[in-house]
Amino acid sequence: GCVSRGRRRRTTGAAGAVTVTSIAPNSGKIGDLLLVDITGTGFTDGIAVSYQNGSGAKLTVSDVAVESSTALSALVTIQKSGNARNADTVWDLRVGNAVLSEAFVVLP
Repeated sequence: GCVSRGRRRRTTGAAGAVTVTSIAPNSGKIGDLLLVDITGTGFTDGIAVSYQNGSGAKLTVSDVAVESSTALSALVTIQKSGNARNADTVWDLRVGNAVLSEAFVVLP
């Protein structure tokens, strides 16, 4: 027969690949505490969730709950930080090593 030794089959997609496809709600105001629902793939317990590449606010993520490999929820606290006049109010969402660009807007 055909036996191949020492070769490992590589699977693409399902195993370990994290993607982020949506967040709801996708906006909030300074002072808000929001429960957000995030969808994607490859979510596992303990996955890191954060916001990046924005300014004029501080977005703190807590209480991340992975409901399945494709859904999680988290609490987001929006606090004032720095100068809001020239702030970049559009934030990217990072889940694990995946980024959803321009995913969240801090409203005036």
